[in-house]
Amino acid sequence: MPTPYSAKAVANFFLKKRKRKRTPITQMKLHKLLYYAHGWHLGFTGEPLLDEDIQAWQYGPVVPSIYHEFKIYGSSPIDRFATEFSPRELEYVKVPPVSKSEGFPFRLLKRVWKVYGQLPATRLSSLTHAPDSPWTRTRQDNPTGLHVTIPNERIRSHFEERIQR
Repeated sequence: MPTPYSAKAVANFFLKKRKRKRTPITQMKLHKLLYYAHGWHLGFTGEPLLDEDIQAWQYGPVVPSIYHEFKIYGSSPIDRFATEFSPRELEYVKVPPVSKSEGFPFRLLKRVWKVYGQLPATRLSSLTHAPDSPWTRTRQDNPTGLHVTIPNERIRSHFEERIQR
């Protein structure tokens, strides 16, 4: 699976970890994990991890397809994997998570889980809302915009600066 990956495949990586570690993941937490995985991947490789944009919504970074997939959960823990409709099987099937055979992206996702996966969603939210964060800067640049894309270039430069420190 070459990058960029389906946001659902990356989400399912974290949701699989959640099941093993019995760590609840709410939609808020999942969006933050996706944001950090995407950001670190951009910072290290210059290439996006996700196949869709991350948007600066009112309460933080959001991946639209993941929001729509799991919005029924509200603020409750997610208890299933992301799916896609299979025309071949005429039903929704689980999207395979990013696997070990993917090399660097898999190792990066494991590291993101290790660093951020045990943090509460509220702590992750405070990190994404820092004064110099790409989300904050995008919201400041577009105060009336509801679902404005956070430019990958902005995310990349933010994470590259963090790598340099």
